[in-house]
Amino acid sequence: MKTLTVVASAALLVLAVLGPAAAQGMGGQGMGMGRMFDPKTVETLTGEIVEVKAAQSGMQGVANRVTLDLKTAKETVSVYLGPEDYYQQQNVKLAKGDKVEVKGSRVMMGGNPVIIPNYVKKGDQVLKLWDDQGMPPWSRGKR
Repeated sequence: MKTLTVVASAALLVLAVLGPAAAQGMGGQGMGMGRMFDPKTVETLTGEIVEVKAAQSGMQGVANRVTLDLKTAKETVSVYLGPEDYYQQQNVKLAKGDKVEVKGSRVMMGGNPVIIPNYVKKGDQVLKLWDDQGMPPWSRGKR
């Protein structure tokens, strides 16, 4: 009985320590995407927004995410804007047909290119997202 109590206590300790880290690594607060951010793959794209969409994360406790599809002269690429609640609080609103400039890290997800953006610029408005180290504003101090 004592062994069972020790094993159960150890398991709870492991879950308490690793549980939040695992959730973050899977995008809990944008940290998973931040870990994918690579300063060596940062580029600046210009183009027209084809669609802005919110998608359910499919994980309990993980915020819905907002992405946009950007049509450039060479391709259409997805740009990850972050959690829906963060995006809704920003003054910059993006819509289909907007001409924008996006600076960010190009990564591959599911065999498709995705941009993890430092910023999205629409006219003189700038939506600031990941910093140069891959830290999003909605998770400052959580790393």
